[in-house]
Amino acid sequence: LSTSAYIKDALQSLSVSSSLLSSPYRTEQCRFEAIRFDRNNLIVVSRISKAKGSDFLCSFLRCCHNLGRTVNLYHFGEVNEDAATDLMQVQQLDCINWHSEGFQKSKRKIYSKGILLHLNPKEPLGVILLECVSFGVPFLTFNSGGTGEIARNMGLEKYTCGATETGWEECLILMWDNFKKLDEDALQNEIRFGFTRGLEYYDPFSYAERLDELLTGKM
Repeated sequence: LSTSAYIKDALQSLSVSSSLLSSPYRTEQCRFEAIRFDRNNLIVVSRISKAKGSDFLCSFLRCCHNLGRTVNLYHFGEVNEDAATDLMQVQQLDCINWHSEGFQKSKRKIYSKGILLHLNPKEPLGVILLECVSFGVPFLTFNSGGTGEIARNMGLEKYTCGATETGWEECLILMWDNFKKLDEDALQNEIRFGFTRGLEYYDPFSYAERLDELLTGKM
């Protein structure tokens, strides 16, 4: 049983067959709630490590520094030892204002801080996108892995770029600028569209039905 197409393809490369059953919205995320958030800030909601794309995060922040772009970034989670040194160097750059928030139980408080930045091109699941979109918050991510898959299924692939593209850092910065310029209603309508379309793939009740069918051999 694969919970994303990315995992299914990885298993297939190992000659392991599986059925695709995408991880769903959590039940409490099935209601769209557009909260107020600060478009000038970015948030990272995950453990930061080499395996989770810390090199890409550091590259993005260095690019912002080189362009003289101020970044207020709030990190919710821990930092692995393998990423600590590089991250410390980036945090000391001019224009980079890093806020370590640790763990926060209130999702509303997390997503009120800013736009989600998730830079792991090999993210296996990407359900963090389902979470932020349910609060009406946009995201910046890669078009690969589980996050790319979810963005495409939501019809929000324009919020993504390729990790192997030359200048992907500038591409994400341009997207961020566009978020700042968009009328609030227009931006919320885009996110609401993505959330609603996502229900076709990630509705937990449909997930339960498909799982039951799979287990009973009807799929």
